[in-house]
Amino acid sequence: MIKKGIIFYYSLFTIHSSLSPMIAKKNRFTTKLFDRLFRRSKKMHVGNFLFLVSDARGEARFSVVVGKKTSKLAVDRNRLRRQLYEIIREKMVPAKLNKNVILLYKGSKILENPAEFKHACTKLISLLS
Repeated sequence: MIKKGIIFYYSLFTIHSSLSPMIAKKNRFTTKLFDRLFRRSKKMHVGNFLFLVSDARGEARFSVVVGKKTSKLAVDRNRLRRQLYEIIREKMVPAKLNKNVILLYKGSKILENPAEFKHACTKLISLLS
């Protein structure tokens, strides 16, 4: 039996693509590209965040990694990932950075207020521009 709340949630995100928790497919990493970038990228520390940055050959690509040390509960880690992806969609994708960026959250606890990440993104964009 399917609950009505799940159907509503699904239909809400399929109808309004701007509410989608994911970034566009052209801005996501493939596994092969992720592994290559993870080994060969420039590392930049900003607060509790580690940005792995390299030049993009085509579209800019973004990825967010939140480790188990941050929270043992997958629900909390995924919520943080969705919040960080949303900020990336708002700030980094429109900036046309032409960079591949992997974001690793190194904090020991879940962010209650994502303002720290917004500040880190703004700082990174200014460093890369």
